Amino acid sequence: MRSVVVAAFFCLIPGWLPAQESLDGRQGRQLLLENFRPRPTLKVPQTSVTKARFPAVDVHTHFRLKLRSSEQLDDFVKVMDRNNIAICVSLDGQLGDDLSEHIEFLSKYPGRFAVLANIDWRGPGQADDPSTWDCHRADFAHRTAAQLRDAKKRGAIGVKIFKNFGLEIKNPDGSLVRVDDPRWEDIWTACGELGLPVLIHTADPVAFFQPIDENNERWEELHRHPD
Repeated sequence: MRSVVVAAFFCLIPGWLPAQESLDGRQGRQLLLENFRPRPTLKVPQTSVTKARFPAVDVHTHFRLKLRSSEQLDDFVKVMDRNNIAICVSLDGQLGDDLSEHIEFLSKYPGRFAVLANIDWRGPGQADDPSTWDCHRADFAHRTAAQLRDAKKRGAIGVKIFKNFGLEIKNPDGSLVRVDDPRWEDIWTACGELGLPVLIHTADPVAFFQPIDENNERWEELHRHPD
């Protein structure tokens, strides 16, 4: 027992343990991928593009999340003007009064913004209990179709379905809800009749679901953004 205690004591003395090698890649040392900062040696003529040549449409913005004040909206429109972005499409308009409020917020600049409505699959249900989610009620698709008709009247120009549909929205038995589930037929029919295009994100790269190890082709991305 005494020899064990002595050995443990000496291990705590600075210098007794080998120093960990710096993973900076310098002087032939190993390089941690997140420290890799290559500088291109190929020198070719460059054209600095400061704005779009023709008026552009940005179809992927989240203004409900990003813009909290009228001043922020003013600043963003200046960025649009500087880059020749004619119109931005806000993807998170939601439904009902929330949709109207969002459209009203952006109406400070008429003709510069368009808004997509969203579908609320969970409703007031419990996050950890799919059996309580609104999408499993018998009249869900019919009610959602009616909400989309209302959204059209309020000014929505399309429907954005976020990627939790396909990745997180589940049936009561725990299986993922399918995009082509016949229960949603009334929803898609209503979108067609109303002329509301559907922008839908249903999945992520297959590498996101594989082990995060040396064989994963998206290791660097997953390492930087583990969520």
